[in-house]
Amino acid sequence: MANFNFHKEKNIFMDWLMMNRMSTGEIVLWHTLMNIGNRMGQKNQINTPSSTLMSMTGLSKQGMYDARKKLEKRGMIRVKQGSRNQSPIYEMVPLK
Repeated sequence: MANFNFHKEKNIFMDWLMMNRMSTGEIVLWHTLMNIGNRMGQKNQINTPSSTLMSMTGLSKQGMYDARKKLEKRGMIRVKQGSRNQSPIYEMVPLK
């Protein structure tokens, strides 16, 4: 997505958090995915191992999966499961 603006999305997210409840796991996972995408050249789709996300967020495997499922349910991310030897692909969905 050519017009994905990381700075704008982070501001929208923080405004949204002021009015909505979200678990700490969801917050840290969302920010971590955004930071990885930004560091990869402002890509809104990233391929990263769960072990990397667990290390960067401090979440357990189950905690990371729970947060990911909640973010998907909220429509903030899309996840395409990788095959046995491939990492999942995460897509950051623009916030409205």
